[in-house]
Amino acid sequence: MPSESDGSSSCGRETNVHGSGYDAAARSCLWDAWRNGSPAGLVITMHTVEGDPITYTLRVRPGPVVDVTEDSRDRFGSPGMTRTTCKSLEKRSGTGDRFGFVLRGCDGRADEIVIP
Repeated sequence: MPSESDGSSSCGRETNVHGSGYDAAARSCLWDAWRNGSPAGLVITMHTVEGDPITYTLRVRPGPVVDVTEDSRDRFGSPGMTRTTCKSLEKRSGTGDRFGFVLRGCDGRADEIVIP
């Protein structure tokens, strides 16, 4: 996998439009990095029902912690960019073999962030 400028491994980008575009390999890469204590990054873009993108940039780093940048372009929600650091990353079961993430112990706007 390509390396990022901070020395972390890039798990890639996922663009998920209403369930299409889910990238199991990219998500597994980030999950494995978290479990192994290895630095890594993943960018997940999801779209609202209206088609507005919300992009999460997740960076696992030593600590272990996950830095999260959320860039919301949701016209009907809370648009803007927020950054937070979370102390815990958990795998959340989804439909079939799909999974999401739950980030807990986050500072800033929310103690918990759910990425389906």
